[in-house]
Amino acid sequence: MRCCDGFNFAGQDFLQRPLDAFGRLVKHLDLLGLLGEARKRNRLKGIAHVMIHLGNDANFVHQSTMTPLFVSKHQQPCQQADNNVVEVQGHAVNVTPFQHSLQEGPKSEQAEAHQETEPDAAQEGRRWYGTVHQTDYSIIPEIGLCSLLLRIACAFSPCKRRAMLNNRRIALCLVLLCLGFLSASWAQTEKKPQYEIFAIRYATIPDFRVAQLVRGADPARKLDIAMTVWLIRGNGRNVLVDSGFYREQFFKQWKVKDFVKPSDAVAELGLKPEDITDVIITHMHWDHADGMDLFPKARIWVQKDEYNYYTGEAWQQGSTHGGIDPDDVLSVVKLNMEGRVSLVNGDAQEIIPGVICYIGGKHTYQSQYVAVNGTAGTTILASDNVYLYENLDKHVPIAAAVDQDANLRAQDRMRQLAAAPRLIIPGHDPAEFERFPRVSERVVKIQ
Repeated sequence: MRCCDGFNFAGQDFLQRPLDAFGRLVKHLDLLGLLGEARKRNRLKGIAHVMIHLGNDANFVHQSTMTPLFVSKHQQPCQQADNNVVEVQGHAVNVTPFQHSLQEGPKSEQAEAHQETEPDAAQEGRRWYGTVHQTDYSIIPEIGLCSLLLRIACAFSPCKRRAMLNNRRIALCLVLLCLGFLSASWAQTEKKPQYEIFAIRYATIPDFRVAQLVRGADPARKLDIAMTVWLIRGNGRNVLVDSGFYREQFFKQWKVKDFVKPSDAVAELGLKPEDITDVIITHMHWDHADGMDLFPKARIWVQKDEYNYYTGEAWQQGSTHGGIDPDDVLSVVKLNMEGRVSLVNGDAQEIIPGVICYIGGKHTYQSQYVAVNGTAGTTILASDNVYLYENLDKHVPIAAAVDQDANLRAQDRMRQLAAAPRLIIPGHDPAEFERFPRVSERVVKIQ
């Protein structure tokens, strides 16, 4: 069934052409004006289930499981020989009567109803709304909500005759209000693009102490950790989550194996540095933010509070910028001056369709993680908010967290957001490259 030629109730393209449909709704505003007449000082009489067909231009279909319009027989403009047919503004309207708890009463009650005071009428309207038919709105919740608004307007419309002059204005306001709900639902239910997600291992740091990754772990345990960036590909974008490192000082401070410059590592997926459209920096630590200037056409996304803190207050004391390299700070400031930095303002921000940034577990001042609408469902790129799968499996916080409880809360939220637990991807676990299909020696596809 179709409504206004732009609303497909049965098909998948519901709200396919909402603005065009709205134009047709306004064109038939005279019909909607009847809604203002549905409620008078007397009780609602002969409440009817209206099925209206206005030819090829607009087609309103109302059923008991969808959106019934209520019209009082007392106020029908022209009664035909067939009690089920009335003429409304020149259109033939099929009216199928049905019984209602407020439909008919003794004539003495009807006479007394004309003497009701305004508060009594309002009270009756509330009773009518409370006893209205139990309509199932689960099929089309947005249309059902619009119908509900129209019903309430009918129930509480002014009882004085002079209000009839404003019916068209009221109807227009109701249509605009309903359109607002429909448009909002249309935007929310619009299909999000799906992305391919890849993990790219550009280096390894051997013999890293697990106790520095998992709180309470055996200090003697060591692990060759994976240095990883993630590529989100689709919808005309190549989005890199974190940018790795490349500056010389880090090779002096750390023993690094199997290194490939991150801007060269993307070649494993057939990309050049200039093909990267966006770089999301989960936090400002050197191994995640150092390579942001390697991608000349990319827009850089970083949490606003993270940027403000590490380009300012963090340097007022010597102990509040551990893991942050001055060259990286100067680099992000320079990129900002070039107009290439976008500051993510808080939690649950959809920076790109289907790509949402969430505030993380206080690994740094305001770290973030990324939820992606991937081919396997919502995938969480946790970065250092979860170092290893062990953090998740044992529900223990990362060792390097400003707030341990906040880190656990972030883990719990990731479980709620992810389509499956296996789609929560930690920041440095080499097991990631064993759990997913291999694309090349350094790349796996997360699916």
